[in-house]
Amino acid sequence: MNILFKTLKEKIRANPSGLYVLFYTEMWELFGRFGITALLVLYLTNVFHVDDAKAFSIYSAFIALTFATPILGGYFSDKYLGTKRAILLGAFIMILGDALMVIPVEWIVFLGLAIVAVGSGFFLPSIPPLVSALYERDERKRDAGFTLYYLGKNLGALIAPILCGFVGQWFGINYAFILSTVGMISGVIIFLLGQKHLSFYHQQAKSAKKKFYGLSTNTLIYLIAVIMVPVVMLVLATNIDGYLLAVTGVICAVILTAILTKRSMVERKHTIALLIAIACMIIFEAFLGQGGTTLNLFIERNINRQFLGVIFPPGFFYALDPVFMLLMGPFLAGFWMRLADRGKEPAVTTKFALALFLLALGFLVFVLAAHQATLTGSASLIYIVVAYFLFPMAELCIIPISLSLVTKMSPVGLNALMVGIWMLSNAASSYFTGEISKIGQVNFPLNTTASLQQAAAIYQHLFADTAKILAVTGILILLIGPIVKRLIKAKAIN
Repeated sequence: MNILFKTLKEKIRANPSGLYVLFYTEMWELFGRFGITALLVLYLTNVFHVDDAKAFSIYSAFIALTFATPILGGYFSDKYLGTKRAILLGAFIMILGDALMVIPVEWIVFLGLAIVAVGSGFFLPSIPPLVSALYERDERKRDAGFTLYYLGKNLGALIAPILCGFVGQWFGINYAFILSTVGMISGVIIFLLGQKHLSFYHQQAKSAKKKFYGLSTNTLIYLIAVIMVPVVMLVLATNIDGYLLAVTGVICAVILTAILTKRSMVERKHTIALLIAIACMIIFEAFLGQGGTTLNLFIERNINRQFLGVIFPPGFFYALDPVFMLLMGPFLAGFWMRLADRGKEPAVTTKFALALFLLALGFLVFVLAAHQATLTGSASLIYIVVAYFLFPMAELCIIPISLSLVTKMSPVGLNALMVGIWMLSNAASSYFTGEISKIGQVNFPLNTTASLQQAAAIYQHLFADTAKILAVTGILILLIGPIVKRLIKAKAIN
């Protein structure tokens, strides 16, 4: 065991110091984002008395927009702003949005959500290219490096639900968003102080002095960001995110086709492999996203949350995912690195299939919990602990690995844009999360044991179907694994 810890410690220390600046920066962004996602459905249903279906729609639309706006933001980052400037612009915009969420007025909350989504468009696609650049000279460590990056930033996902959950329970949910604001400010400070560790990265963005109708490029981008806010508010209020995603998807398909017509056959094969990975990601995250919707409400309604005399808020259990991720993630990262050193690292599709099977197993645990609740109205919180141990193991086998794959395959000069396209898959999965969650909506009062049992039966059915679909998808990924492996190896990664 001591040898294992020593080896793990050496592997982690072997990573560039810039990696820690980046994951600390995004750790605080994730703190702000998880503060919102852990509480948004509860905020809408308990404070504004929105019904389950409407709350699910708003939640999924917000998450979808958070990951759709990086398409535009990634383009601006690549071509005009530069990665570092885009990160700072996005961060300052999100700080404003988080602050507005504190005001418990419905239209102001929608405004805050819209501003956060727009800020995410600049921030989210700009960090991964910096992480990728850290490993240009040592590709063997790339997957492990992205795993450590994903792991480190999830410290924010751990802290936010606990602090925001208890602040929301004791003082009011709106006051919890003060912490999200402070967290984002902390991220900006860390990024600015850590610039000496990122001095290696000199992106050549186009000159900001170029004029369009008398306006500099940067000024025009700032105006576009302002215009995007009411557009995003409209999408949140009218539930047209599905149509917007469809249009965006078509536009992305056209852009990709235009790019690939000018690229080699090798890059085309790489793109096919990437699209398969993205499709897998959409399925995985569409069901994992229920953590903020049906699973959150199931825990609030059907789980006995009292332990040692303390009643834990539902958002507290949202933190179990990153807790186990932080405990087990370093071992998994070290494991991948040791296998890579020996030339025995599993194929990408094998990791993806493992992720799907682990997530399916986690939902089977929720099936058992829901079954117990159908008998008594509530279930033990031990089920939640077990399920949320399996979920982060599944995440670590697919999310950082797929992001690493994107950065390896991106055409030269389009890194942030391609990360933005990858994030569009997150947007699509968030939309599907909302639609899936509506199957588990409870539209009757929960004021008797019988009504709680009835609600648990609805959740049990949804969780069982989820597990089946994930398991079947995992089997399919294993079957097409050899084809994907040949597509990936069509180009040697230096």
